[in-house]
Amino acid sequence: MKIDIINSNLTKNCQIQINDFLLKYGSATTFFQSPSYFMACLQTTNKKPTYILLYSDDDKLIGVLLYVRQNFIRLPLAKFMSSRDIIIGGPVVKEDNSLALIRILDVYIKQRFLPIYSEFRNLFDQSKNKEIFAKKNIVFEEHLNILVDISKDEESLRKSLKTNAKRNIQKSIKEGCEFSEDTTISSLKDSYKILKEVYERAKLPLPSLVYFENMLNCSTRGNELKNFKVKYNNETIACMLCVVSNNMIYEYYTGAFQNYFDKYPNYLLTWEIFMWGKKHNINTFDFGGAGKPNIPYGVREYKLKFGGELINYGRFTRINYPLAYKISVRSFNLLRRIINKIYK
Repeated sequence: MKIDIINSNLTKNCQIQINDFLLKYGSATTFFQSPSYFMACLQTTNKKPTYILLYSDDDKLIGVLLYVRQNFIRLPLAKFMSSRDIIIGGPVVKEDNSLALIRILDVYIKQRFLPIYSEFRNLFDQSKNKEIFAKKNIVFEEHLNILVDISKDEESLRKSLKTNAKRNIQKSIKEGCEFSEDTTISSLKDSYKILKEVYERAKLPLPSLVYFENMLNCSTRGNELKNFKVKYNNETIACMLCVVSNNMIYEYYTGAFQNYFDKYPNYLLTWEIFMWGKKHNINTFDFGGAGKPNIPYGVREYKLKFGGELINYGRFTRINYPLAYKISVRSFNLLRRIINKIYK
């Protein structure tokens, strides 16, 4: 097996090769392993993408791993203490080749520089590979998600809605709310204002507007960012940024202005995205996470109102520097408590 590691120039031929491979062997949303996502991150501060590509002896691609190094603070020591690698929907290997998976993980963990920790966010069932990951000190953690089969006919989808979801969709329509898709930079800026309010209110980090602009600019047909929104009196009051890839719609970032909660725009938004997906022959809507089992989570309860199947693909985490990780977590929790006191 041969290895190629790429963290800057990605040739057109290599992009085509990776896209063809993901289309054939990717079993879920593959945008986050695609050249489109690589290029978007490459142009974004604090996101450094790297491909590990695995080839057979006859130069056929048999494994892909795209990881993104994130650093939230630029000062040298603090940069390391805030570092992490995020791998979404990967690795992807040919025909569940366990030897290819082992090899690609070995190459990743034997690199000279690793961050504080690495997190593999599964978008497909990796349960058969738990033992392989465990041998590399990559630990499985349960994490829920909800998938909705939107290939059903509209009547069946409507019947799967909880009663209050149906009612709130109709209320939103009666209030005069309107759904649309507008994937322009100016529309993205309007949506970002909403996300900024939501994430500041929740005291959670939000990527820069430039990151989403890069995702939009680097989108290709079949691997693309979509900006869905709801307007009221010609003002955008709710949005959902989704990734459309491999016959799936993946909820990425979403929110609504607090002053318009009484218009129930999020209910209308989700339902209309289901309908948009049906119109474009997409089979599955992925809610993008539903918390951990046996821990109350209001967002999960909201998402379950739209029907769908609760699944547990989980995540894999590798703590590369245990002591530094403990210090980093304690520092983060202390900072969060200080921020909460300031904004009380």
